[in-house]
Amino acid sequence: MMHTHAGHVSHQMLLCKTSTFVHLDNAIDYDNNLEILHENRESFNRIYIPQFTWDRYQNEIKLEMEFVWGQQMYPGLLKDGHRKIIYEDMVLNNKTYGFKDLSSHNFILLENKSIAFVDLESYGLHSIAFRRAEFLAGICQFPRDYLPARVGALNYVE
Repeated sequence: MMHTHAGHVSHQMLLCKTSTFVHLDNAIDYDNNLEILHENRESFNRIYIPQFTWDRYQNEIKLEMEFVWGQQMYPGLLKDGHRKIIYEDMVLNNKTYGFKDLSSHNFILLENKSIAFVDLESYGLHSIAFRRAEFLAGICQFPRDYLPARVGALNYVE
């Protein structure tokens, strides 16, 4: 907490999440993905990725993430402009790493009408083709059964 000259207090809210993995390799992978995301937070252009810190001890990771104020998105709130921004900045960003769970509920519409993404755990090595399938299924609500098997497969990594 910080006191201002006027005697008011400045507050910051954090979300804390502890993940305990059965296999140490999965914890190490998650730790590595968070490291890469931390370095690439700004690479999503118009999509805000909250600030975060984390610590790993063996198979346990403690993540502290900035609480993002706004309205959780849902299909009826998504406008074509939102879809375009998400597609351009999260699917077609020419990175080998990206987010896999592109469901509307993982996006927050901020008061200034910008967009934040809050599912840091879904970050990893995911191809553009895979992210495109996730976008179609999550944001566009296109049934996975209609996606080509190779593109629609949940574990597809290129």
